[in-house]
Amino acid sequence: MTTSPIRTARSLDKSKRKSATDKLNEIGIDPNVEKGVISNSNKKLTPKVSTEYEPGGNLTKDILKNLELEAKNGTSDPQTYIDVIPQAIEQNLIDPVTAKIKIEEMKVVRHVNSLWKAN
Repeated sequence: MTTSPIRTARSLDKSKRKSATDKLNEIGIDPNVEKGVISNSNKKLTPKVSTEYEPGGNLTKDILKNLELEAKNGTSDPQTYIDVIPQAIEQNLIDPVTAKIKIEEMKVVRHVNSLWKAN
């Protein structure tokens, strides 16, 4: 009879495994303070995502949506959104037809904003 190379969880000797202290410290969990089940582990393990855009920087769907909302709310210049559209098309974040519609929409927003500022 041959033995299978697949070992079950029961057959693994966990006493000889490496300490997880370094990994815990790396993700911001102090093993001396937090023992057992760690509360808020999802919050601690989820990387922070930036929604701010720097020209030429990384562009994501979240950043694109944020730029659109800021332009519509009047907190940023609609031209910023228009300027990132070519990069969004190149990164396949938005299709060219939708991009044309969004550009026209931002031109309307820009015009309305200018009318509000004039009054």
